[in-house]
Amino acid sequence: MKKIIFWAGIIVLIVGLILFFLAGATGPDNQPWVPSVYQTNQAYWLALSLAGFVLIALGLFMKFKSLKSNAVKSKKKR
Repeated sequence: MKKIIFWAGIIVLIVGLILFFLAGATGPDNQPWVPSVYQTNQAYWLALSLAGFVLIALGLFMKFKSLKSNAVKSKKKR
């Protein structure tokens, strides 16, 4: 579950950043690169990127928390 949350966060972060860029990107002739995304609210895409960052942090937190609890369990067995 930790790996799924972490990798989902990376995917959401990358997609959000790409769409954030494409929402305002035009080519040399002032034509939008992706017309369906052009001039959409960039705050939504930035929020999506932030959600991806939060998922990454949550996945890492869960991973290190489980590593710490495993270390405590192995210490108690001695």
